[in-house]
Amino acid sequence: MKLSLKISLITIVIIVVFSILLQSISIAIFSNAIHSLNKKLFMDKINKLILLAYEQDELFFEGVYDSEIESKLRVKDKINIEYREQKDPIVFPFIIETNGRIVAHPAYSQWSGRLQDKEEGKQIFDNTTLAFMQKKKEGELEYTSAGVRRWCVFKIYEPWNWIFCITTTIANKNKSINFFIRVALFISIMMIIGSVMVVLFVSRKYIRPIHLVIERLLDIASGKVRPDEQIPINIGTKDEIGMLAYAVNKMSEDLRQTTVSCDELAKEIEERKKMENALKDYAKKIEQINKELDDFTYIVSHDLKEPLRSIDAFSKFLEDDYRDKLNEEGRGYIERIRANSLRMQKLIEDLLEISRIERKRNPLEEVRIPDLLNEVKLRLEYAIKEKNVEIIIQDNLPCILCDRVRLMEVFVNLFSNAIKFNDKPNPKIEVGCNVKDDYYEFYVRDNGPGIEEQYYNKIFEIFQRLGRREDHEGTGAGLTIVKKIIEMHKGKIWVESKVGEYTTFYFTIPKRRQAILGKKKIGEILLEKKLITEEDLKQALDAQKEEG
Repeated sequence: MKLSLKISLITIVIIVVFSILLQSISIAIFSNAIHSLNKKLFMDKINKLILLAYEQDELFFEGVYDSEIESKLRVKDKINIEYREQKDPIVFPFIIETNGRIVAHPAYSQWSGRLQDKEEGKQIFDNTTLAFMQKKKEGELEYTSAGVRRWCVFKIYEPWNWIFCITTTIANKNKSINFFIRVALFISIMMIIGSVMVVLFVSRKYIRPIHLVIERLLDIASGKVRPDEQIPINIGTKDEIGMLAYAVNKMSEDLRQTTVSCDELAKEIEERKKMENALKDYAKKIEQINKELDDFTYIVSHDLKEPLRSIDAFSKFLEDDYRDKLNEEGRGYIERIRANSLRMQKLIEDLLEISRIERKRNPLEEVRIPDLLNEVKLRLEYAIKEKNVEIIIQDNLPCILCDRVRLMEVFVNLFSNAIKFNDKPNPKIEVGCNVKDDYYEFYVRDNGPGIEEQYYNKIFEIFQRLGRREDHEGTGAGLTIVKKIIEMHKGKIWVESKVGEYTTFYFTIPKRRQAILGKKKIGEILLEKKLITEEDLKQALDAQKEEG
């Protein structure tokens, strides 16, 4: 099927459906409006009759009439006189009692007898209908009289137990609606015919240039158009189709002017491949160097722990067993040995922790940040109570995908620093999160002494401290560990501060798992699918190294 025909059919179907829908809605709204208007007009007439009855009733109570029957006769006669001249009235009022007895009707002059159809002598309202009218007090209903469906609006005047009614035929009630339906149907048909003609005209006008462009592209693809035989496509418009034709003409001209040989192109591709391979080799070397540095740090730190334990143990023996045999200066030396060995052990533990961040990764999991922060507060409960720190946590913190253990280390380090270095009488820590399109931006703010801008980058370097070592405990590796954990999550960390007022650490965590993990290596995928074992992978890597 051609595109022009498809567009025409789709457009016509849309127009037809829209016209039917619009017509249905319009008819429903108009019908409801006409019905409500008729009901209101009929009810206004009934209210006038009821007002007349009320006035006549008042005259009876005032003594103008000798009996109540006389006042009722006034109302009945008004209806009979006003409508008796109509031989076949379409709209007329009548009155019945609540038990069904006729009071006033244009076709009857007597008072008694049930309300009956004039021609056939059948009851118009049965007992069920009368019970419905007595229950509703006022409203509307439909009934059949002499084989004609009629619509009636009624209201009860309770002092006399009269039911005032105004009736008309269903056909008369729906006359305006039927006329509107016919007019709406005619307009819809004319709209559909006109729309079809417009659609066919527009599709021919705009599809034909597209056919010209397609033919030119097929000629270029098949090689039928030679450089010296190219004739530009002339659409004659400056719209999107004209721009498409211009682009095809320009492409044809570029092909004609192309002088680069296949050999030169192949040579350029080969050079680019060499450059890409060189960059890949360079990246692998850097990755290997970093791994070797991590391995070296881990091995050295691990191997130094045992000698340090021995130094600490023997210095403790000296302190315990020979304390009385040493003078004050000797005891001071031993205390300094123990203090420095303990500090060295802490430095080594921090080095091991840094090397473990990349070496030992925990699986990612969904973590509720409020629950995580409650655990952090429990771990630092003593320090928080000791300095009477106020912790303010933003409501509705998100649930994120992360390494739970490592992210807890981040918050513990940031909280610990905020408590340790705070110099205010009422320390305060605020935690919050700004949700961005692709990542979460967390912040930890304190009201401590602040950090000068020149040290913003230095504080993240390993073993860097801004104050004197003896002023605060620690090795200065905390923020280095924090930065490494955030970078492991493919996030960023930075600090903003105002000296003497506050310090705020910001860090980001990506939302998507793939953004955190990055592209998996083939070996990792095979291990996940259990297609190979770790031993198989290790042997394959060793064999590859031996082959160079």
